[in-house]
Amino acid sequence: MRFFLSSLFCICLFLTACSSSEQETHEAPPKSATPPPVEAEDSRNIEPITARSAYVEVFDWFDESSVLYLEETKEQSTLFAYELLTGNKETLFKKENGWIASVQANADHRLFAVEVIDSFNRAALHIVDREGTTQMVIDDVGESYSVYWNPYVTTQFLLVAYLPDWQYDLFFVDVENEKMLSLNPVQTYFQWLSETKASYLNWSETEPSYHAPLYEIDVRTGEVTKKFDELIAFMSFPHHLAITVSIQSIYDQYTTYTFYKGESPIQQLEIPILNTYSEQMWTPFYAYDSKGEIFYYLRPKYSADYIRYEDGFELTAFHIKSGAEERLTELTADEPLNISPNGEWLLIGSRYERAFHIPSKQMFPLVVDDE
Repeated sequence: MRFFLSSLFCICLFLTACSSSEQETHEAPPKSATPPPVEAEDSRNIEPITARSAYVEVFDWFDESSVLYLEETKEQSTLFAYELLTGNKETLFKKENGWIASVQANADHRLFAVEVIDSFNRAALHIVDREGTTQMVIDDVGESYSVYWNPYVTTQFLLVAYLPDWQYDLFFVDVENEKMLSLNPVQTYFQWLSETKASYLNWSETEPSYHAPLYEIDVRTGEVTKKFDELIAFMSFPHHLAITVSIQSIYDQYTTYTFYKGESPIQQLEIPILNTYSEQMWTPFYAYDSKGEIFYYLRPKYSADYIRYEDGFELTAFHIKSGAEERLTELTADEPLNISPNGEWLLIGSRYERAFHIPSKQMFPLVVDDE
């Protein structure tokens, strides 16, 4: 079963990079802005997780220097909180006669949505606090789940419950009051805009396209409002920061990222396109440091075909206040990124198997095989 999930995850990585996180080649235009100097800091060493007789996968951050990782054997799945610098670990959650499928932290890392599958292939969602105590269990509403935590009210989230035959239901969940409110299903991917409003791209099922209009939904009333006409992707972050991703035509060599504070545009960034020749437009993986107001992303060196491009990606920091870009290191592939709560570390890879220390620009293995 883990092999099936891993294979499915690899497929999802491509689609996420195409939709999220979606010719002739040209060199990227030079940047005139100079990034602020990085203060020299002592290099950090971390204690890697050793994968012995178990499948190991890092899921998310537990706190500023600890991650949540899975050890899965034939007997059980165990979720550990693991301290990077010391190697100390504590058990947060266990599942016997089944497995842990996914884990997602809320905005302040005080609650964690743990999706578990039992031996009968039934899915349940356990909301667990930092002590490992289950605060809420959601089951019998879907075969799998997607969770979208509200960064403004950290005990609330939108839940997409996937049903057979490509159907799904949508719920608003309040953990503190243990309440669930059914909403009209609109789409399966959401971004929060405020305490009560979330946004989604309204992709058409009957008329495939590389762009879609952006709508917002009020989770209290169900009221829907149109915000933009044609976007490739949309991202939102705490403190009312949002990013729209757009192009003028399918022949463009660059996507335009427009940064908004509330309703006002404040910065723009152009990123070379890797063409998929499909309705799924490629966009690079990214992470956002809300404290430093830095947008991290993987930048290809030029526009090209997605399948044929083999020249690596520059891990780039875009400083939103100044508009400056800073090249941090180079990666061979476009891989998921996950920023630590203090903005000091990036997890990188399909299993987050590497950790990048941003101040020292050092890469460390986080998961190693026991030889």
